[in-house]
Amino acid sequence: AWLMQSWGMPGEIVTSLREHHNPEYEGPFAAYSHLVLVVDHLLKGVGIGDAPDAALPETSLAATGLEEAQCRRALDALMEKGSDLDAMARSLHG
Repeated sequence: AWLMQSWGMPGEIVTSLREHHNPEYEGPFAAYSHLVLVVDHLLKGVGIGDAPDAALPETSLAATGLEEAQCRRALDALMEKGSDLDAMARSLHG
């Protein structure tokens, strides 16, 4: 978060990085940090990310207005497109 702040990144990004492990955060840009926290936990369920577990924090779901089933469906859809996303990333790399 400090590095992003020193680079002049928007407050939403700085706060998301600083608070995304804090399910109780309620300050400015809280929805962003809660969204990153939810994604972090979702990704833990597929072996990616540094969340302690794959359980989605209720406080973060409530703060974002998301439902667990909705999040899991989105993750499943994204994972199904994994090879397409990899190919796109490779093409952008050069």
